[in-house]
Amino acid sequence: MLVVFFLILLRVTPFELAVMLARLLVRMYTVISPIARSQLRKAKETLGQGRFPAKAYINHAAFNLTLAARMGTGFSRELTERVVIEGEENVRTLKDRGDSAVVATFHYGPWELLAEVFTKKGYRVAALVGRQRMRIFEGYLAALRRRVGLLTVNDLSTASRALGNGMFLATLLDKTRRAKGGACGLSYYDYTVSVIPERLAKRTRTVLLPVICRFRNRRLEITIGSSDQNLREFFAPFFAETPFEWLVWGE
Repeated sequence: MLVVFFLILLRVTPFELAVMLARLLVRMYTVISPIARSQLRKAKETLGQGRFPAKAYINHAAFNLTLAARMGTGFSRELTERVVIEGEENVRTLKDRGDSAVVATFHYGPWELLAEVFTKKGYRVAALVGRQRMRIFEGYLAALRRRVGLLTVNDLSTASRALGNGMFLATLLDKTRRAKGGACGLSYYDYTVSVIPERLAKRTRTVLLPVICRFRNRRLEITIGSSDQNLREFFAPFFAETPFEWLVWGE
C-alpha cells in the first residue's frame, strides 16, 4: 500500500519536486534493503569504485522512476510527441506485413514509456511480466500500463497467443531469480541475461528485435535494432555509457 501511495505522490507532485522525493526514496531503499545492498556491492565490485558512482545511480534511478509513475499523463504524452526513434523501419516493416516480433530490452532508461510511444504510433503491444508479491502494487501498475494501451501477460502460453495475434511482445533480458540465464557476451565477467526472449522467439517462429531507450538532451530517445543484429554489439555501447544503470538490476 505504501509503494502505491508513493507512486501516486510522484505522479501528481510537480516534476522537479517529485524527482527530489524519488531520490530520497531510492536512497532509503538502498540503505534498508539487503537485496539492494547486495546488488550495489556486486555492481561496485564488477565496475570498480570509479565507474560506479552511487550518486549517479540514485539520480538515474529516481528520474526513471518518476517518469514511469507518470505514464498516461499530459507530461508523458508531451515526451512521446517529441521522441526521437532510430531504426523504426525495423518494426514498421513487420507491422505493414502483419507480422509480430519479440522485443527484447532491459531495465535501462525510462523503459516503461516504450509502450506509450508505440501505441500512440498505432502498434499493438503487449509485455511479458512477472507477478508482483504485493497485489495492490501489481494492480496499480497494471492499471497504469492499461492506460497507455499495454496488454500484460504472465505466462509463455498467453505470450505465444499474443504474438500469434500480431502483437509486438516486450520481454526483459535482465537475469532475475525467476529467469534462467545464459551468456550474451556482455563485457562484465559474471553477468548473464535471461534466455526467455530468444527461446520465445524460436518457439513462436518470430523475429527478435533488441530495443533500448534513454533520456538525453531533454528528450526520450529510442533505438531499435534489426532482427539479425548481435545482441552484444547492440547493447554494449549503451552499457559502456552508463553501465551502473543496468548492473544493479542484473541479478
